[in-house]
Amino acid sequence: MSNYYLTILELQPGATKNDIKKAYRRLSKVYHPDLNKSPEAHQKFIELTEAYTFLSQVGPRPHQETVAYDYNPEVNEYDLWREKAKARARQRARQEAQLQRVLIKKIFNLFRKYAIGLIAFNLLLIVDISLPYHDSDQTVTYKSPTFDMKTGKVRRASPTYDIIGFDDYMLTVDKGTSENIMVGQKAKVRSTLMFDKPLKAGFVVNGRHYQVRQVYNVYIVFWVLIPLTFLILFLFQYRFKTLDTKLTLVIFMGFISCYQLYLFFYV
Repeated sequence: MSNYYLTILELQPGATKNDIKKAYRRLSKVYHPDLNKSPEAHQKFIELTEAYTFLSQVGPRPHQETVAYDYNPEVNEYDLWREKAKARARQRARQEAQLQRVLIKKIFNLFRKYAIGLIAFNLLLIVDISLPYHDSDQTVTYKSPTFDMKTGKVRRASPTYDIIGFDDYMLTVDKGTSENIMVGQKAKVRSTLMFDKPLKAGFVVNGRHYQVRQVYNVYIVFWVLIPLTFLILFLFQYRFKTLDTKLTLVIFMGFISCYQLYLFFYV
């Protein structure tokens, strides 16, 4: 005579409590509803929980073979216990599902507030770029590419851009546009009024006026990000209903907003 619950946990008679615990952990990772979306997984997980609970509380005794357990499957008490175990497992599954729904609801509420804040931030950027600019006299403190006297080679900070450092600002410009600029040279740097972000710098080189522009900054992003944010919010709120799709939108919005914040604070 075999043990019904040992069969569910894929164990043999004589299994120890440690064996039961390991088997339950292994199988629950396979059939947990959060990890396995198949229709049979939920019922299988309930059966696994019932088997683990029963064997942990009632039996089997370690190293006893065949049917030497502390229950008799023929009597009504066993069937009653089994129904109670099923009810407890279902209640536990409902509680876990409820906690998951509450957590997801909190995440989605935070996402809506974050998206509104992101739109407001980009509107401020539009105001900033639309206001009159601020011009200041600056001195070039460093630039790339530079000539390394030790190696005799040109050292470039980026393979795509050149970087020019001033007293108070840093400009990322197109590669090759900084060749005529020297460290210590005077320049007039134009920046935004609200956030004080540099936009371009003007030099006088051999009697001719020369300008370089910032090509890698936060202001090149918001014209795309604002309508994209509205679109994602619309899809999130009214079009997509499945949890996986909504979470994908949240993650995508997080990536593009982090990229914009990186541009704002570090470029």
